[in-house]
Amino acid sequence: MVKHHIHNIPIELRSQQLYNWLLQFISNSKKEKIEEKLNNRTRYITAVLENVFDHQNSNAVIRSCEALGMQDIHIVNYQSTFKPAKSVNKGSYKWMTVNKYVELDEAYQLTSIKLLKEKGYRIIATVPGKENNTPENLSIDNPLAVCFGQESSGITPRLLKLSDIQLTVPMYGFTESFNISVAAGIVFYELNKRLRKSNINWHLTDPEKEELRWQWIENSLTGMNYLLRRYKEDNKVV
Repeated sequence: MVKHHIHNIPIELRSQQLYNWLLQFISNSKKEKIEEKLNNRTRYITAVLENVFDHQNSNAVIRSCEALGMQDIHIVNYQSTFKPAKSVNKGSYKWMTVNKYVELDEAYQLTSIKLLKEKGYRIIATVPGKENNTPENLSIDNPLAVCFGQESSGITPRLLKLSDIQLTVPMYGFTESFNISVAAGIVFYELNKRLRKSNINWHLTDPEKEELRWQWIENSLTGMNYLLRRYKEDNKVV
């Protein structure tokens, strides 16, 4: 698994002193926005994209997830690798935690899905059908990992076998399925709307906020290596 993070600031260098020093280079409006977004961030609902080869679709899902306040997305591929579009990388991608997996095991033991289950997520497979749950009635009593499959063939049998629940977006026309980015937008909008109106504690923990606060401070500044050298010189840090 490869986790996308930007960590120019070594863990051992992090301190309240360094944090306060870096804040002088960030506008007050940006500081307020960081705190606002942290308070609206959630890991209670997460997205899983399995073998979605069209990067435009993947990037569109990332953009929607970030806009809805979701922190994590999981990109699962069996052979190919995923690269975000530059425009997304400069925008939505850098504010999220993007977990990328290359699954090589031919057995029905997907590392990505196993890890999510261990964290308490129910695995939701999105599939066509009329008898399945919908975004309006799917139970949100437990954290949800909602999986979307390849554009042409959908969720693979190996992931479907490991899923806990099947979910369908209702359709009323002749078209058999939505584009994956459209389907994801519909599903995550409805689930997040219901979640935020509920009494469920969907917020990040304080340690999670602190970790993201450092990450977002880094993402808000350019020339971080130069700033760190300057900080060490000014404060005589070895």
